[in-house]
Amino acid sequence: MDVFAFYGCKNLREFRIEDGDTGITLGASNNWIDSGSSCPLTSLYLGRNITKTYSKFGTNLTKVTIGDKVTTLESSLFASNSNLNTIHVLWQTPITINENVFASTTYTNAKLYIPGGTKAVYQATSSWNKFANILPTSFEVTLAVTTGGSVTMGDTLTVSNDTQSRWVEREKKVYFDILEDDNSDLASVVLNGEDVTEQLVEGRLTIESLEDDADLNVTFAILPRYTVTASVTGNGTATVADEEVISGRSTTVTITAGEGYELATVMVNGEDRTEDVVEGVLSLKGITEDQQVEVTFQKLRFVVTATTEGDGTVTLSDENPEWDDDVVVTLVPAEHSEVLGITVNGEDRTSDLADNALTLENVRENYDIVAKFRLQRFGLTATSNDGGTVSLSADVAEWGTSVTVTVLPEEEHELVSLTVNGTDVTEEVVNGQYTIVSVEGQTEVVATFREITEATITFTSALQTTYCSKHGLDFSNVEGLEAYIIPSYDQPSEQLTALRVKSVPAGMGILLKASRVGTYKVPYTETTAYNLNLLTGVTEEVTLNETDGEKVNYRYSESEAAFLRIGESSVQPAATAYLQLPAQVANAETLRLVLTGEEAGPKGDVNGDGKVNISDVTKLVNIILGKEKE
Repeated sequence: MDVFAFYGCKNLREFRIEDGDTGITLGASNNWIDSGSSCPLTSLYLGRNITKTYSKFGTNLTKVTIGDKVTTLESSLFASNSNLNTIHVLWQTPITINENVFASTTYTNAKLYIPGGTKAVYQATSSWNKFANILPTSFEVTLAVTTGGSVTMGDTLTVSNDTQSRWVEREKKVYFDILEDDNSDLASVVLNGEDVTEQLVEGRLTIESLEDDADLNVTFAILPRYTVTASVTGNGTATVADEEVISGRSTTVTITAGEGYELATVMVNGEDRTEDVVEGVLSLKGITEDQQVEVTFQKLRFVVTATTEGDGTVTLSDENPEWDDDVVVTLVPAEHSEVLGITVNGEDRTSDLADNALTLENVRENYDIVAKFRLQRFGLTATSNDGGTVSLSADVAEWGTSVTVTVLPEEEHELVSLTVNGTDVTEEVVNGQYTIVSVEGQTEVVATFREITEATITFTSALQTTYCSKHGLDFSNVEGLEAYIIPSYDQPSEQLTALRVKSVPAGMGILLKASRVGTYKVPYTETTAYNLNLLTGVTEEVTLNETDGEKVNYRYSESEAAFLRIGESSVQPAATAYLQLPAQVANAETLRLVLTGEEAGPKGDVNGDGKVNISDVTKLVNIILGKEKE
């Protein structure tokens, strides 16, 4: 390097002479840089030998790094550099130097940084051993790892079941990631003889600043393995997730019942663990011994319940059948009851009943059965011959209920007999009706009618009354009952004369006199006889006024045995008679009767001459007008 090459470069602080095998001359005959305190250099890298130097490096130099290509250092090379405090050398084996290469203060105060692992050599080499502060630039980190896991240092070294070393720069932060194998647990971590296992954070050990060699020993414990087996009784499966499990680890058993079955029990090494099964999975945790899992399945069982409506009971062949079992449901009606129907889970199954029993085949669900009973029902029929009708209040009746029988004879007919299941109940017919008080079986009602050939006339208290029939009547042979017509009226005495008759044409009003209270039968007869009569017969109920044209109306009073003048109006019952008088002679309010026992001659023979002609009419008019007496 020529003289004055860097002379006057006041700001030159660092100077680097690159590595090389050829030496270099620094200013052959004069300074190549300012010398002494004027030299600006503070840092120097020397990578090759200096063959000659005219001037040294000044007193401001504080740091020197010497590469491993340098094989010699000339005497007093750095002797004037009293402020030199840091020296880095890269030789694995130090070169031989004179002690005067460095100032004595440098040996005392400066720090000599040497390659890692060479400190003993430097301390044993002359001149170099003068340095009071010999410091390695790197430290050896040794990893010793057993079987069962791995240790990774930084991003460069991973050791497993081996021992390896790496040189690491001084004061560098170093971390170790420790990972166990599946079948191992971390036993211990020892750094330079000290157990630091507790210092791990999430599996990592950290040396914040490497200040010395480090020996890291990591030991893993191989964990024992245990077998997990499962056996099944019944229809179902038990599947073990891991048939071999490391000590302290966990596994699961998936339990699935087959169709028609359910889980009964789960035993693990003789201990009942059934209640630990959650949604078909049993968890085996912290296993420390072989596991024998015994799973038992049982057939599903169902519940069959039965309720009743009405009077009866239900029997079940099995109230808790197993899957696919049959259940026979038997309906037992109480006395006088019968089966009405049955529902199963709301579905009508009545049509499936056979002899009041229903079989639920292949049961696979719960059943809610409702059995319905009712009182026995019986049919009723009613028949009759011609001449009338018979009807029932019900064609079907429950046991013990009543039914009304109504008989209705046709006109001019009457009921002869009424039988119920052959028993004559005619006498119990009241106002055309008979009541079957309690129906207890199929019932047949038969009514027999006949044509009426006689009038039935009943006296209950009074022995005289008026009467009118739609038929001619023959009183000839009726004992104790007499019939009268009223052919005349005596105005002065206000008396009526009643004449007994034996034969009465249809529709004629008559007065009857009975000898006793009771019922009389009067035969019908065909007659054309005609009698003059002041009585007017009524076959249907009518309402009478006081007058009817030029005639005055009177009604018969049984209590007074007389005819009483009608007031404003009066209802005249059917089959009776009322009396009419011409208005000019009808002055009396009450008309008394005089009954004569003699019989009338030829019908209409008023004057008694044995003939019926105009003279009889004249005689009757005069009698009515009071001009003549009867």
